[in-house]
Amino acid sequence: MPNEEQNYLAFLVRFWQIRKRGELVWRASAESAQTGERKAFADMDLLFSFLKRCTEEQARPGDGKPAVHHSVPAEDASKGGRD
Repeated sequence: MPNEEQNYLAFLVRFWQIRKRGELVWRASAESAQTGERKAFADMDLLFSFLKRCTEEQARPGDGKPAVHHSVPAEDASKGGRD
């Protein structure tokens, strides 16, 4: 039976709005429950791409070690908002 930790991901996802050029836009962050690492995202597409990549990496057969997750490059989501 595979190691359950390898088949489990948990993120605390936060959303907030900031004003950019007079319009409200959404920002997001995702914090790994396993590592505590937090990534900020300038828009929802970048957040969803990151989560998709994490699940795809997790699903790859490997050497039995948990996958290392890398952030999708994003502009600084904290500008003008909170991180």
